[in-house]
Amino acid sequence: MHYTFDDGPQAGAPSDGDPVASWEARSSGRALFSQTTAAARPVYVANAINNHPSLDFDGSDDVLKHAG
Repeated sequence: MHYTFDDGPQAGAPSDGDPVASWEARSSGRALFSQTTAAARPVYVANAINNHPSLDFDGSDDVLKHAG
């Protein structure tokens, strides 16, 4: 699942518990972070911090790497 966070919900947004394969930053450079290994992907958490979404990294091997 590829996801870009913006100011509200968007089509194709992940569901709670979905692994996230890539994340595009909102900055002007639009940096892309990704993970090709399915077992090393963080999980999307819909209401993690003050009812805002977040990613949950398992602390073991989950990582998103900068593509550039």
